[in-house]
Amino acid sequence: MSSAKARRRQQREAESHLARLLLGELAAAQGIALPLADWSPRGQAPHHPALPAGFYVSIAHRHGHVLVGLATVPLGLDLEYRNPDACQACWNL
Repeated sequence: MSSAKARRRQQREAESHLARLLLGELAAAQGIALPLADWSPRGQAPHHPALPAGFYVSIAHRHGHVLVGLATVPLGLDLEYRNPDACQACWNL
């Protein structure tokens, strides 16, 4: 594996770990205890056995940014990055 790929993999793992930490903090603010060790592993949809029925979580992470959500309705989060050059081309159509 190239060093660039190894660094990117390490960054994704760190982002995923941070996302699960943040979800635990977000849940704790709602009185829900979600120990870090019990989260589903990276690469799987986020799931925690102690998450009460009727609660849903979502994780998005990319390029060092992490976004998490906890809701009582299904949700999906995504991080998108705007390419200013591409956007300018769209406005010129």
